[in-house]
Amino acid sequence: MAEAERAARVSLPLVKVVGVGGTIAMRYDPVREGYVPAVTEEELLALVPGLEAVARVESEQFSNVPSDYMSPEIWLELSAFVNRELERPEIHGLVLTHGTDTLEETVFFLDRTTLSDKPVACTGAQRTISEPDFDGPRNLGDSIKVAADPRSRGLGVMVVFDGKMFAPEWVYKCHTTRVDGFSGGEAGLLGDVYLGRVRYVGHSESLYPRFDVRGKTSLPRVEVFHMYPGADPDLVRGCADRGCEGLVVQAFGAGNLSDGVFRAIKDLIARGVEVVISTVVPAGGVVPLYGFDGGGQTLKAAGARSAGLLTTNKARILLMLCLASDQRAERLRTCFAW
Repeated sequence: MAEAERAARVSLPLVKVVGVGGTIAMRYDPVREGYVPAVTEEELLALVPGLEAVARVESEQFSNVPSDYMSPEIWLELSAFVNRELERPEIHGLVLTHGTDTLEETVFFLDRTTLSDKPVACTGAQRTISEPDFDGPRNLGDSIKVAADPRSRGLGVMVVFDGKMFAPEWVYKCHTTRVDGFSGGEAGLLGDVYLGRVRYVGHSESLYPRFDVRGKTSLPRVEVFHMYPGADPDLVRGCADRGCEGLVVQAFGAGNLSDGVFRAIKDLIARGVEVVISTVVPAGGVVPLYGFDGGGQTLKAAGARSAGLLTTNKARILLMLCLASDQRAERLRTCFAW
């Protein structure tokens, strides 16, 4: 019987769990009167019941930092790490534990720069190990199930949270503290994990290409400008003075700006800065409807590009990748078409 159990165990898929940091790896510090990084990946795995029936698990600590510390340079390092691990033939899939504040950005970056079709499930927690309703073990266990499931292959890098799976292009953090803190937006769910089973309900191919960033240690500088009533156009012009190659402008409505900011954007475009228009509105995306100075039609005519349905931060990531690409002009044309 023991021999049969060992054989069954060896036949299970190998999933590697990688700790990046975030609330899932924090506990309360009475001196600082707040939560701080303190929990290892091994400690987290010890809290997940029933793993021996799901997968063989390896673990490694990539980092243990708040996700608010993430940067393009760290994303490039993490992408290189993920690609190396997925090249190992024995690895079936990866699980990343990560802070929720920038989880959606990291997932989108990894999805566009991961070259393997093996599954990568990214998760975190809204509660810490110091709280009685710590949601980390459940999220981690669900993520391992997703990464071990053969149907997850080819679905890219996804968020697994509160029993649900979300696609990288659509997922966003919708609540600061509740355990159901993520939403799939207009696209909805990829699927869920219910009674221990992974259930997929739908998937569509990404709208965007993959980018090979292996060997890169930095990306072009792209800043974000948030539109507001009375916004100072000189803040926009200052981006070119500081060496930015790109700017994402989070506009009103379907992609509309004041006349002053519109004139500043035309100046920026004339100086060779790529400008992408996103919107503060959570659904509907950027649509060129209006012909007044600063309306979507005039921005399009001036040479600004459209983020479409992408959030501002994801549009920034995509713009950085396009600007770094050997196919820069083509990537910009296809990724940010109106």
